[in-house]
Amino acid sequence: MFDKFFVGLNLTSVEDHGVQRPISRVTFLLDNENSVTAGDDTGAELLADCPHATQAIADAVLTQIKGYQHRMFNADDAALDPAAELGDGVTAGGVYSVISRLSDDGSGYSGVTAPGKSEMEDEYPAGGPLTQEFSRKIAQTNSRITKTAEHIRLEVSSKIGGLSSSIDVQLDSIAQKVENTEAGLSQTLRVAADGVTITNAQGSTLTIDGGQIDASKIHAEQLDASRIRAEDLNLTGAVSWGDLAYDAKNQVISAQNTAGNAQSAASSALSAANSAASTVAGWTYPGSTYMDGSMLMTGTVKATSLQGGSVSLLDYSGNPSGVMSITSAVTGAYAVDLSSYSALRISAQSGLLHLNGGPDITVGCANFYPLGKAANLGSPQGGMWNAVYSYTAEIITSDRSSKHDIEPVPDKYMDMLDRIEPVRFKVNNGTSGRYHMGFVAQEVEAAMASSGVDSLEFAGWCRDKGPDGAELQMLRYTEFIPLCVKKMRRLEARVAALEERARRQAGGKEEDADG
Repeated sequence: MFDKFFVGLNLTSVEDHGVQRPISRVTFLLDNENSVTAGDDTGAELLADCPHATQAIADAVLTQIKGYQHRMFNADDAALDPAAELGDGVTAGGVYSVISRLSDDGSGYSGVTAPGKSEMEDEYPAGGPLTQEFSRKIAQTNSRITKTAEHIRLEVSSKIGGLSSSIDVQLDSIAQKVENTEAGLSQTLRVAADGVTITNAQGSTLTIDGGQIDASKIHAEQLDASRIRAEDLNLTGAVSWGDLAYDAKNQVISAQNTAGNAQSAASSALSAANSAASTVAGWTYPGSTYMDGSMLMTGTVKATSLQGGSVSLLDYSGNPSGVMSITSAVTGAYAVDLSSYSALRISAQSGLLHLNGGPDITVGCANFYPLGKAANLGSPQGGMWNAVYSYTAEIITSDRSSKHDIEPVPDKYMDMLDRIEPVRFKVNNGTSGRYHMGFVAQEVEAAMASSGVDSLEFAGWCRDKGPDGAELQMLRYTEFIPLCVKKMRRLEARVAALEERARRQAGGKEEDADG
């Protein structure tokens, strides 16, 4: 049990440094990365190492000491009872507090101290509520940067949610990994000269060799083909429609009956056609017309309506280059099948090119790209894609030869980044009700204006008109990555400087103790 002692004015000097803020939080550090805490940040925080602490212990301690205010003072050459110990109460020069430090030179007059304000802030800085909360979050987050002549690795990990991410740069590849251990999820992206590979937590991989995308692995639950715009659309393989529109069913049924009747006629007509082909080849006047009960051969046929089960497509030399067939919509894979034996182009010389199908439009094993100059996929006025599913992230041209006016990022961008508040939100046209994370474009615009960054200096912010003609603001989130990297490097440099300062101060104290 602690005792109380009275010194009164039997001392040479006394300094009253006032009282600390009342204690409002108790935090026990379990190890270098974990802690338990109770209370709030309206006052001072009691911080201690205690590897066996529990939340119940933290709550109980807070109940006992909440609201306690530590009085700080220094008393020199005090006539203190030799039986006094650290933690005992003492009244010196009208100031009552606890004895936190004793210095005795053998004269019988001790220096009694309850650390003053300046010493408390230097030895045990607490900061305000925001600083305390930030410090606790930082204590649960670790980042490491390792660098050699041929290898650079950046890693950030946190015990909060079991999240971690890393970037590994080597001479022959760049690897990026994001992992959530609590959810059992991870994605690893490896970019190398010979291709790109994405691997998930289950070990499933998607590989793009030589920059070629296998379109057979692109899946979308709904693809509105009316919004696909391209000057030229080259498809190889099969283009399939899952179903026809409801109002076309009667026509399909009629076509099935016609196709069934035509099948037998077509079989017998085939032999007659083969015979006629040799006859036509020997014609003296190729512009003439040949017609019998099973075949009509001529240069050009104009008709209001043509009916049949199969139409062969011939090239300029008369050789087969494709076929268009009408099959059974009930038993066949396709109601209408248009096949080309080589390249197939579907183009519109003016206006829009529409591909309208049922629930899906399937692109076979082929690359899907604009022919000639680069083109947009969707637009603010004509319509945007709802969701894009892909095994890999998009690849953006970043070669030095495609850039000019390359220079370091000015400091005003860091000020702009500090002014942008990350938010979570739900999209108006969403169907899942899930929260998304990001920024509000109008707030980014305001931060740009406050920091002196105009729209020509930051392509991460865009403005256009939406389908209704009203202004629509958009963001390119990849443009924020270099700003975050620069901010991270500044923080790393600041941490390194603080660690060096702390190391030097610790070394100075050891020298004082030895002296």
